[in-house]
Amino acid sequence: MKTRRHGLVTPVKGLPVPLDLSASPDTCDDPHCCCHTDPSGPWFVERDEPSRAEPPALHTRTPWPLRYGASSLDLRHDGTMPSSAPSMRCFGTGNPLYEEYHDQEWGRPVVGEAALLERLVLEAFQCGLSWSLVLRRRAELREAFACFDPVLLAAYDDVDVERLMTDTRVIRNRRKIEAAIANARATVALHDAGRTLAELIESHRPAVHARPRTFDDMPANTPESKALAKDLVKAGFRFVGPTTVYATMQAIGLVNDHLVGCPAGDEIDAA
Repeated sequence: MKTRRHGLVTPVKGLPVPLDLSASPDTCDDPHCCCHTDPSGPWFVERDEPSRAEPPALHTRTPWPLRYGASSLDLRHDGTMPSSAPSMRCFGTGNPLYEEYHDQEWGRPVVGEAALLERLVLEAFQCGLSWSLVLRRRAELREAFACFDPVLLAAYDDVDVERLMTDTRVIRNRRKIEAAIANARATVALHDAGRTLAELIESHRPAVHARPRTFDDMPANTPESKALAKDLVKAGFRFVGPTTVYATMQAIGLVNDHLVGCPAGDEIDAA
């Protein structure tokens, strides 16, 4: 038995395997996802080709750790973390970029409007691509997008969009570039109304959240992410579907989704 997901066939057990890339993008039911807003969708020309050491490039409808090289070999047969290996990461071991991201960033609190805007924008750029591509180009994206300073980025115009479309250092997807600028403008509009992006996001923090024991326990989205996505869209943000928003919630520590037994997750819980 297999379940159909965007760009993938996901076996009930095991890691996803690639689908025929001619498959219809309407298999995704997230109306704010790039499948519906970007004609090139997950098959954009700059799609990152995974190496043998990491799984296929995954869409945000699949839990994040699978994007980072998580392997069934790291887990027990029931998918849980081995208690005999307390220092084992729940994903990313073997890839220096992923290891650093897992150990130092994923699931830890993010402070500041620019930092939060960056995470939202990076999630949008990742849609349909692999996270490794985003991490490798992160420094260039920061430089190209004014370090995600909302005021500076909000001032970008059509000339800047065309300039970025010719910049080979960034992910050259017009709709994603335009969404990044729109999201900066939406952030500035929140500030003009006496609100902040941080307050909007924090208002949707789950009252209770249990860390997953296996990747299968990790949801693609939650009632809180759906509500936050709805409020972000109302505020003028783009590329903020419930699944993309939940991935952001995971990344910025609004929820701690490190698997039970992962030392990084334990450290976050103890903070």
